[in-house]
Amino acid sequence: MKRLRLPGFTYVELMMVLGIMGVLLSLSILSVGPLIAKTTLKAQAQVLLADIASMQLKSMRREQGGTGQTTPYGIYFEAGKYVLFQGATYSPTDQENYEVLLSDDVRFSSILLPNSSILFERGSGTVVGYAAATSSVIMTQLSTGTSMVIQFNQNGIAELFE
Repeated sequence: MKRLRLPGFTYVELMMVLGIMGVLLSLSILSVGPLIAKTTLKAQAQVLLADIASMQLKSMRREQGGTGQTTPYGIYFEAGKYVLFQGATYSPTDQENYEVLLSDDVRFSSILLPNSSILFERGSGTVVGYAAATSSVIMTQLSTGTSMVIQFNQNGIAELFE
């Protein structure tokens, strides 16, 4: 009796193809992982830049906060967060403060600002007590070690350096 052979794939052939696809998939994930991490760091740095510009604009427009008084605005930095505040100095108990937490993998590794904060002058938006040596913060992605420097100039403009 002649055996009939139907066209198709054997179990061994299917397992080999699935194995090759698994290896290719794992290689592609390994190559994309650092890009995702760098994108996360850059996105958080861009949000910080937008918040800086917003606080500077509020100071320039002499906006009145919850106190009803025209006061300067600023940003206070800690390792895992920054706080948007109103007033001549940062007060952690002020109810008007707005806290922005960084993702678990991003930290400020260096804060080179007087009192860990930057304060914008009312009306002009320039940095109060500006000194070039103390005018930057460094954000670092812990998993990759990638860092970005945010440097302030005398006029309160923040620049991002990778």
